[in-house]
Amino acid sequence: MVNRPEYLEWKEQYLLLSDVTVAEDAKLLESRYEVKIKISDDRIGSKRFTTVVRKGETLEEILKSISEFNEAVYKYDLEKAVITLDSK
Repeated sequence: MVNRPEYLEWKEQYLLLSDVTVAEDAKLLESRYEVKIKISDDRIGSKRFTTVVRKGETLEEILKSISEFNEAVYKYDLEKAVITLDSK
């Protein structure tokens, strides 16, 4: 669980994701956007990265950024509110 003070800023302005795994980030996004994120490749889930999510960024924009950083692709089933992350 990510429990750093900078994460509290997300609801106000931005979210600083500092040296987090894709799996940790997925949990934050699930909570924030009320979706389910499945990581089908364990290598993707354990990759670490740092980025800033700005207030007002859409979930699609965030997913594109995460995918680019981590050599992943995603599928978003809007009807079921399920996102699947997999390696390229």
